[in-house]
Amino acid sequence: MIEVKNVSKYFSKPLREPGFKGAIKTIFTHKKIVKKAVDDISFTIKDGEIVGYIGSN
Repeated sequence: MIEVKNVSKYFSKPLREPGFKGAIKTIFTHKKIVKKAVDDISFTIKDGEIVGYIGSN
């Protein structure tokens, strides 16, 4: 059995300004954007169950 309780996941990526100048500034700046991927998810998969998850990725 697989049991998952109250999982949350956040990803951070550099803040990118538009254009070539913004791309260069991104290399030297430490500003980040934090995105929430999963928020407080719980599930149980019992023995013998077959499960598939479909998403945008």
